[in-house]
Amino acid sequence: MAARKSQKQYNAAYYRAHKKKSNAASARYREKHKEDPEFRERRRKAGKKWWGRNGRNLTYTRTYGITAAEFDARVAAQNNRCPIGNHMFGPVGQRGDSPVLDHNHKTGKHRGIICRVHNGALGGFHDSIAELQDAQMYIKKYTGA
Repeated sequence: MAARKSQKQYNAAYYRAHKKKSNAASARYREKHKEDPEFRERRRKAGKKWWGRNGRNLTYTRTYGITAAEFDARVAAQNNRCPIGNHMFGPVGQRGDSPVLDHNHKTGKHRGIICRVHNGALGGFHDSIAELQDAQMYIKKYTGA
């Protein structure tokens, strides 16, 4: 005798089989209750809860093509350090020292995890070694190094 599907599996299979019907019913319900402040508050809270559970993984999957767990494993493999400045990464997010996945803009291939500041700097040099060398000479000229 086959094991009974969990309710979650059953619901997912039903939704896949009846997607148009389910979406239409949801749309009618939202339209009917769109002016109800309690409904809007419940939807806001549900969305916030969902995004808290799934948002980071969804962002990494859409942006980088890897899961958040894979991203975290790569950061850990680098000892939580930026390979350009050899400084510790800050928390994941929008800060300058937060880790981001660097990639080649022509090929799209992943290179490694670097801090947000260094990633922006490399992007500003258009992945050009010649431009980076010119910048290095410029800095040397004005710092006496």
